Amino acid sequence: MMCNVITAVIIASMLMLNLSVPVAQASNNWLMGDDRTQCSGQDDIFDGVSLTEHQRQKLRDLMQRVHRTRWHINISEAEAMYRLVTAEDFDEIAVRDQVNKIAQKQIAGQVELAKIRNYMYYQLTPEQQSVLNREHQQCMNRLRKMMTQENSATMLSANDNLMETR
Repeated sequence: MMCNVITAVIIASMLMLNLSVPVAQASNNWLMGDDRTQCSGQDDIFDGVSLTEHQRQKLRDLMQRVHRTRWHINISEAEAMYRLVTAEDFDEIAVRDQVNKIAQKQIAGQVELAKIRNYMYYQLTPEQQSVLNREHQQCMNRLRKMMTQENSATMLSANDNLMETR
């Protein structure tokens, strides 16, 4: 039962935090045109693409307009989850309902963010799109390599554990 409570707290925390993260990341990563070498997935979609000042301002204005209407943490949702997690009698059905409620808002925010990314992509010149596509492919290759290395390490660890138990 304690494991269920901890899992619920972790999921709820991640979901609540994720509601506010997309705009912060989008405004930092997409608009600056900086040359970071990290690859952390879709949040860095415009890394490596040099934007003109006009493009940067257009995208900044869009993100500010969207930020005012979307992705605000709902305090009452967070409070409701906290009450469920700290309740003397754990109510899994109520927690699932609350997590689903939070997740639906997150899904709506992610769909809106995808629309914005699509719009922003088509504000780029064909050359900028080409750079973006190349950067994306390099990022995916790094992620694949990282996943392969992690899978290999996990398999080696599992084999070591199997050998120790024999």
